[in-house]
Amino acid sequence: MTQLVFIPGLAADAIMGQHQMGAMPAQLQPAVTDVHMRHVTLPEMAATLLQQHSGELILCGASMGGMLAMEVVHQAPQRTKGLALLGTTARPETDAMRARPDARLHLGLVSCPTLVLCGDSDQLTLPECSREIVQLIKGSEFKLVPQCGHLLTMERPAEVTTALLVWLATIAPLN
Repeated sequence: MTQLVFIPGLAADAIMGQHQMGAMPAQLQPAVTDVHMRHVTLPEMAATLLQQHSGELILCGASMGGMLAMEVVHQAPQRTKGLALLGTTARPETDAMRARPDARLHLGLVSCPTLVLCGDSDQLTLPECSREIVQLIKGSEFKLVPQCGHLLTMERPAEVTTALLVWLATIAPLN
């Protein structure tokens, strides 16, 4: 069984993706993780997420949650069946996020279907960061969300939900 796991951003919780979670197919057993609140490093967070959610995963990470999703796929590529990255970067540390690994080093190995969404007015994670991810992951899909900043799921909930549902239908057809 494949499970959809939503990974909120730094210091965020399920409220960040409440609109999207309510619309996700029940067959995917959608869940929100809080591993980012209980560990310090991305590798620790990823290992805990993989322990808590067995089987195949479709990951939807927003902001720092996207960074965590990239670490999960690095640790368990065979278990990751889909990757949605919302307003995130693969670049190494900045003043806001210390000791973050450079995910760009392994993104070329990602083979699962990948959707990258970014707000066209995102000032925290610039659209160029999303374009960089798309260039590194072969076959990934990129969507720029108009009139939207960094908090895509909350600023443009309907557009983000629709994009996720369309993408999910192509990778996890539900009978």
